[in-house]
Amino acid sequence: MPVTEAEKDLCRVRYRQCILEAAAAHDWRPEIIAGIISRESRFGLLLDPRKPGGNPAGTGDNGHGHGLMQIDDRFHREFIRSGQWTDPVANIAYGVRVLTEYYDWLSDHAELGGDDLEAAAIAAYNCGPGNVRKSLEQGRHWDARTTGGDYSADVLARSAALKPFFQRT
Repeated sequence: MPVTEAEKDLCRVRYRQCILEAAAAHDWRPEIIAGIISRESRFGLLLDPRKPGGNPAGTGDNGHGHGLMQIDDRFHREFIRSGQWTDPVANIAYGVRVLTEYYDWLSDHAELGGDDLEAAAIAAYNCGPGNVRKSLEQGRHWDARTTGGDYSADVLARSAALKPFFQRT
């Protein structure tokens, strides 16, 4: 699904700086983080309660996903209980830490490198690193167990559309 103009505006105007900071702290390309936010919550536009201009403190996934990066309360209870998930800066920073943990885990537990490792970590953000490894062990694509079977591919496509907002001018 293409990135909407409303998402591009939110990315550029409201969330660009905190995405840049979180990405730099963990050595990720910022457009990847923006692509995940687009896929997870469309920069808050899909979250309940719905608000004009998006809701960074809303929920999705039947109430289990919290904030822009849809931090799941079933797996990240302490962070959700802290209430920090409602702060876009903290939500993005936490999501990037989770993504980095999954990247590091897959680096140690799967025979992947480079772009493949990056894509597999993105898939793991959706379905967990153990599920990515199981798919790989079965000779399947790392996206096989993700929502829609296309999570990393979709995030990477969205990232390409959002990349211009992070290039130096």
